Amino acid sequence: MSAWCIERLSKKHDRSSFDCGHPALNKWLREQAGQSAKKDLARTYVATLSDEALAEQIGIHAFEIDAIDDSARDFYFRFGFESLADDPRHLLLPIRTIRKLNLPPLHGNP
Repeated sequence: MSAWCIERLSKKHDRSSFDCGHPALNKWLREQAGQSAKKDLARTYVATLSDEALAEQIGIHAFEIDAIDDSARDFYFRFGFESLADDPRHLLLPIRTIRKLNLPPLHGNP
């Protein structure tokens, strides 16, 4: 059974049709994300269908995002992201929140 997997953005991912509604972020993902990763300035992850989920492989506790503006922050809030008290655009989505979504089980296990 396939499940959603979070994996590091690489050349194998087609970014040409990505559109989050924020032109500057679209452009950054398409043109700069790969270079930023090579320079150790940023790490970008994407959700794909896979047989293994990254959280199960390496034991992550949350997804981390730096919202580009208040509109983006509000967008992420709708999905359960939480902001840090000292930086309202620095957002985390705890794995416990993702598990509550009842996504398809990984390899048939609950």
